[in-house]
Amino acid sequence: MNLNTEIEKYKTLLCELIGKAIKEVNYFEIDYGEPTFELLDHHSLDYGLQLETDDGETYYMIWDSQYFQYDLKFKKGKIKKELNPESKIKCHNVSKSDYWANRIGQKIQDVKSYWNYVTTYGKLKKTYFPQDIEINFENGLDVIVSATEIRPDGQASGMADHISVFFDSKTAVKYGAKK
Repeated sequence: MNLNTEIEKYKTLLCELIGKAIKEVNYFEIDYGEPTFELLDHHSLDYGLQLETDDGETYYMIWDSQYFQYDLKFKKGKIKKELNPESKIKCHNVSKSDYWANRIGQKIQDVKSYWNYVTTYGKLKKTYFPQDIEINFENGLDVIVSATEIRPDGQASGMADHISVFFDSKTAVKYGAKK
């Protein structure tokens, strides 16, 4: 695998978002009954999210093992194709939530992916994987999606079977994103 080629392929798909506006945002989580994703300074998802754009296209982000276990997968299409039909996953439309409402309908001006690496025990070779995606909107707001889990004690755990959604860079960086 040529790292630069893989990063470029990932970025090319991500750049399809530039110039589009998000029309709808859905979170996909294990069904715990009541939604549990809203935390004080970010949203915490145990599976992923799906964006529908103003041109009718759909994109999703989930934790996966595309490059390395628990990386951030970004794909075009519907998230349902990733789900086991027997899994108890619930969809939550969050488009009108406090954090998303002022981003809906705003054109996306820029996108960035942040890649991290691991070295496996006994090997010097670095394995790179996508950890974070940043989306910048025309109104100056942004969203950072990260394959990171924030534990109840406030400590961040990267490479997790989890997705965290941050609504400003300061909070994302506080938890170790955008490195």
